[in-house]
Amino acid sequence: MALVTFTPLLCVEGKINGCEYLVAYARIQHQVNSQEQAKLQFITTLFTCVVLTVAFMIFSSDTEVIVIIPIKKVVEIIQTLAENPLKRPV
Repeated sequence: MALVTFTPLLCVEGKINGCEYLVAYARIQHQVNSQEQAKLQFITTLFTCVVLTVAFMIFSSDTEVIVIIPIKKVVEIIQTLAENPLKRPV
Protein backbone atom coordinates (compact mmCIF):
# COMPACT_ATOMS: atom_id res chain seq x y z
CA MET A 1 0.00 0.00 0.00
CA ALA A 2 1.10 3.53 -0.69
CA LEU A 3 0.17 6.63 1.26
CA VAL A 4 -0.63 9.61 -0.96
CA THR A 5 -1.15 13.13 0.36
CA PHE A 6 -2.72 16.09 -1.38
CA THR A 7 -2.88 19.74 -0.43
CA PRO A 8 -4.75 22.13 -2.74
CA LEU A 9 -2.48 24.61 -4.48
CA LEU A 10 -4.61 27.54 -3.38
CA CYS A 11 -4.01 26.58 0.25
CA VAL A 12 -0.27 26.17 -0.23
CA GLU A 13 0.04 29.58 -1.87
CA GLY A 14 -2.01 31.17 0.92
CA LYS A 15 -4.74 32.51 -1.38
CA ILE A 16 -7.44 31.04 0.88
CA ASN A 17 -7.22 31.80 4.59
CA GLY A 18 -7.45 29.02 7.16
CA CYS A 19 -6.52 26.03 5.01
CA GLU A 20 -2.72 26.10 5.31
CA TYR A 21 -2.76 22.80 7.18
CA LEU A 22 -5.40 21.09 5.05
CA VAL A 23 -4.11 17.73 3.84
CA ALA A 24 -6.08 14.91 2.24
CA TYR A 25 -4.74 11.38 2.72
CA ALA A 26 -5.40 8.32 0.59
CA ARG A 27 -4.02 4.81 0.64
CA ILE A 28 -3.62 3.09 -2.70
CA GLN A 29 -3.35 -0.67 -2.88
CA HIS A 30 -0.81 -1.87 -5.45
CA GLN A 31 -1.37 -5.60 -4.98
CA VAL A 32 -3.25 -6.13 -8.26
CA ASN A 33 -0.61 -4.23 -10.23
CA SER A 34 2.19 -6.12 -8.52
CA GLN A 35 0.57 -9.48 -9.25
CA GLU A 36 0.01 -8.56 -12.90
CA GLN A 37 3.59 -7.38 -13.24
CA ALA A 38 4.87 -10.63 -11.68
CA LYS A 39 2.79 -12.70 -14.12
CA LEU A 40 4.14 -10.74 -17.08
CA GLN A 41 7.72 -11.18 -15.86
CA PHE A 42 7.13 -14.93 -15.46
CA ILE A 43 5.77 -15.14 -19.02
CA THR A 44 8.78 -13.16 -20.27
CA THR A 45 11.11 -15.60 -18.50
CA LEU A 46 9.35 -18.60 -20.04
CA PHE A 47 9.49 -17.01 -23.49
CA THR A 48 13.21 -16.34 -23.08
CA CYS A 49 13.80 -19.97 -22.05
CA VAL A 50 11.91 -21.25 -25.10
CA VAL A 51 13.83 -18.95 -27.45
CA LEU A 52 17.18 -20.00 -25.95
CA THR A 53 16.24 -23.70 -26.17
CA VAL A 54 15.26 -23.42 -29.83
CA ALA A 55 18.40 -21.41 -30.62
CA PHE A 56 20.55 -24.02 -28.86
CA MET A 57 18.96 -26.87 -30.82
CA ILE A 58 19.43 -25.09 -34.14
CA PHE A 59 23.00 -24.10 -33.27
CA SER A 60 23.94 -27.62 -32.17
CA SER A 61 22.45 -29.07 -35.36
CA ASP A 62 24.42 -26.61 -37.50
CA THR A 63 27.57 -27.34 -35.50
CA GLU A 64 27.10 -31.05 -36.10
CA VAL A 65 26.76 -30.58 -39.86
CA ILE A 66 29.39 -27.89 -40.39
CA VAL A 67 32.12 -28.87 -37.89
CA ILE A 68 31.81 -32.31 -36.33
CA ILE A 69 30.96 -34.46 -39.38
CA PRO A 70 33.88 -33.11 -41.49
CA ILE A 71 36.28 -33.59 -38.56
CA LYS A 72 35.11 -37.21 -38.13
CA LYS A 73 35.63 -37.80 -41.85
CA VAL A 74 39.18 -36.40 -41.68
CA VAL A 75 39.95 -38.58 -38.63
CA GLU A 76 38.67 -41.67 -40.47
CA ILE A 77 40.85 -40.84 -43.49
CA ILE A 78 43.91 -40.39 -41.26
CA GLN A 79 43.20 -43.70 -39.47
CA THR A 80 42.80 -45.48 -42.80
CA LEU A 81 46.11 -44.04 -44.03
CA ALA A 82 47.81 -44.96 -40.75
CA GLU A 83 46.66 -48.59 -41.01
CA ASN A 84 47.44 -49.02 -44.70
CA PRO A 85 49.17 -46.13 -46.49
CA LEU A 86 48.63 -47.69 -49.92
CA LYS A 87 44.88 -48.08 -49.51
CA ARG A 88 42.83 -45.31 -51.09
CA PRO A 89 40.93 -43.21 -48.45
CA VAL A 90 37.17 -43.21 -48.70
